[in-house]
Amino acid sequence: MARHPAPGEEGKVWCVKRRKNPFEGAKDRQRQLEEANILQYLATPSVGGPHSHIVQMIDFWEEQNTLYIRTELCGLGDLSILLQEFGRISEDGLGEARVWKILNQITKGLLHVHQAGILHLDLKPANIFITDSGVLKIGDFGLATRWPRPNAALERGFEREGDREYMAPEILRGVYGKPADIFSLGVLALECICNIVVPDMGEPWHKLRTDDFSDTELSGIASFELSSLIIGMMHSDRTLRPSIQQIRASIAFQRLEGMLASGVVGSAIEPEEPAFLASLLGYSGPEPVEDSMDVDM
Repeated sequence: MARHPAPGEEGKVWCVKRRKNPFEGAKDRQRQLEEANILQYLATPSVGGPHSHIVQMIDFWEEQNTLYIRTELCGLGDLSILLQEFGRISEDGLGEARVWKILNQITKGLLHVHQAGILHLDLKPANIFITDSGVLKIGDFGLATRWPRPNAALERGFEREGDREYMAPEILRGVYGKPADIFSLGVLALECICNIVVPDMGEPWHKLRTDDFSDTELSGIASFELSSLIIGMMHSDRTLRPSIQQIRASIAFQRLEGMLASGVVGSAIEPEEPAFLASLLGYSGPEPVEDSMDVDM
């Protein structure tokens, strides 16, 4: 594909991802090209693309046995940077209003991914990119795959592991599927609301994969609705996790979509007034307190 700006694109700034290692053979080349092919597929009209919450690929090319992928530039970096900034200036994290808005955008992107028959397998804050206008987009499909695989033999021999911090427990048993992405999304949400460093090993790691949240302050920080959603997404039994369709159909996200349509909600990274959560969660009693702290990005 062309590497040069198309007419009218001169002066635009793009992001170019260079794979760390050159191709190690035909099989590895095919494996690396799968990322570009998936990004291309997700943007096709036949699957409802391009999608506003998926990073858009411009083109890709091979040079000296190395793959390059050019995508749109998300000027505010990624969600991990936002979490680091809030961790630096506040012990309270992003606040629940932001977490709901962040999850709303990520789940819309993940719904598109799963409906297209794709597993991401590496959902984490560093792979959620933020545009200059505060729109969140799922990116880095380097571990993504079509699922189910084209044939049973490929499925049996399939093996891909993302970061252990966000990895679903069944991945270690070689069991793959959409519930693995749901688990990773739950860990991401837990990190956002609790302002914690997610464990990557040891007893704390195992606790989070055996329905034990005693090392977190989830129940004391989050509303019942958000804590229930996170606990459900991180259920140790993959068959009991909600699907992305069930998550999107939940009353909280339906209410949030209505609020967005009315134009009374800011971007995903902007603070909201306490009344936002009261409306979102249907509270009729005292309004929950919401942190309004802002941060420069």
